[in-house]
Amino acid sequence: IGPQVNTLLYKMFQHLPIESLTIPGTVTTIENNVFEDCQQLVYLVFEPSVDGSALTMGYDDSGNHEGPFIDSPLETVKLNREINYTFPASSIDDDLEGLFGGKPTLRNVILGEQVKTLSNNMFADACITEIFIPGSVNSIGCDVFHECYSLADVTFAASPTGEALAVGYDTDGEDENLFQDSSLTTLRLNR
Repeated sequence: IGPQVNTLLYKMFQHLPIESLTIPGTVTTIENNVFEDCQQLVYLVFEPSVDGSALTMGYDDSGNHEGPFIDSPLETVKLNREINYTFPASSIDDDLEGLFGGKPTLRNVILGEQVKTLSNNMFADACITEIFIPGSVNSIGCDVFHECYSLADVTFAASPTGEALAVGYDTDGEDENLFQDSSLTTLRLNR
């Protein structure tokens, strides 16, 4: 995708055998169903925004209204910018609805300094073992790490501005914490 592209259109990559994709920072909008039936997409990079703006991201509106990568066996995601995820429900409350939810193949997640929010169910069901949450993140939704059974090591970096971090929880039961379903053995809180 070239730097002149700013929108990925409806069903743009549908059924294509793409294995790896880099989305440049010039892209500001990804419409619904862009990655529908991309059954070989395993590596995905979101480059930093050229002007610091968020990327508006659609979902998979076929069938049960699921996350945009529901058909892709993603293994690695490098998220270097903020994403405004436009799921149609008033709230995302199912693992398959999360931005990268329902991805038991997802093992590597790298978050960049432009990321400010981790939305509800964002990494639900992923097989990540560790994650570094940069200081730029100021909000973590509910069930972000729901059923991330392999997650053992989490680091929260200090905020460069001293801003507090708003954190959701696991909504499956009463009074459950954000890492309820993980194998968490190491937690580093630097803010």
